[in-house]
Amino acid sequence: MISQKTQVGLLLCLLLAAFPVSAGFVAITVQGVFVPNNNAPGGPEDHLNLNGASYSGVFHYDTEEPLFYLEEEEVFPSGEKFMLGTFYSLPSFFQITNRPNGAADVFHSYTPPSWSVSNFYSDGALPDQILPVWGNFDLDNVEVFTPAWKLRFHDQDFFPGMVAPFAPTFSESDYDAVGFIYENDYVLNISATVEIVPNPAAVWLFGSALGILGWMGRKRACSET
Repeated sequence: MISQKTQVGLLLCLLLAAFPVSAGFVAITVQGVFVPNNNAPGGPEDHLNLNGASYSGVFHYDTEEPLFYLEEEEVFPSGEKFMLGTFYSLPSFFQITNRPNGAADVFHSYTPPSWSVSNFYSDGALPDQILPVWGNFDLDNVEVFTPAWKLRFHDQDFFPGMVAPFAPTFSESDYDAVGFIYENDYVLNISATVEIVPNPAAVWLFGSALGILGWMGRKRACSET
């Protein structure tokens, strides 16, 4: 007689065989704050009510199955070259809170957004980098660019070869998080953390097996009463 736990184990193996599970996906969690850009022409103006506002977001992509849609070679005026690869990602979002003057919080998401990898393969000192490609969004009925940031790798040749990889994996020791001047009047200062999180399919399968095990345990307890 095969035990119930063995039966559940065999069932889980069958599920895994029927629905292969990838290793997981990369989750980039970003936090930051908007500060005045003192180098703005004419001095900074808080025309979007963002000075001191908080920025946070999560951007993630599958480590196994990103969807490629653009890859092209770019050349700088200096003659330095890089390969730019842009890919679809999983649903991601950002939000802006603690805005001054009573301005409303902002939540924005893309399903899917995309992400871009710049792979510099010249002899110059430009580092490889990864950044999200968000597009525009509506802020208080004004169409503006999404706040920009990137991860700039310490190693110029972090991505080997001349073609950007589909799904780079890395840790905090590999990059600096870089914010940008935003809408001329603001600077977005950020920090970022990166982790590999379980693939949702793996979590679903594990939860299903636990649920079946619990159901069998309850069934057995009822049969013994």
